[in-house]
Amino acid sequence: MHLLSQSKNNVSALELKRHLGVSYPTAWLLKHKLMEVMTQREQGRILKGCVEIDDAYLGGEKPGTRGRGSENKVPFVVAVETSPDGQPQRVCLL
Repeated sequence: MHLLSQSKNNVSALELKRHLGVSYPTAWLLKHKLMEVMTQREQGRILKGCVEIDDAYLGGEKPGTRGRGSENKVPFVVAVETSPDGQPQRVCLL
């Protein structure tokens, strides 16, 4: 769980296999079960108080159209609940 939640980029099942010393099917199953549990836990969470929202695009390594109109970028929205002094408390990716 630590490897999945603390990495900056996504952790592949192959990388988990190497770190944990298990077979690929075991690493794949473990990763997907943990992702499902994390999704279910966060599903009912509601941000309250001061919430800041912004959109962004992820990807774009392929050559082609640049900017927001690029077909190889994935749009996403981030909502952050902040404390009265502006410190982030909770985040939700949409």
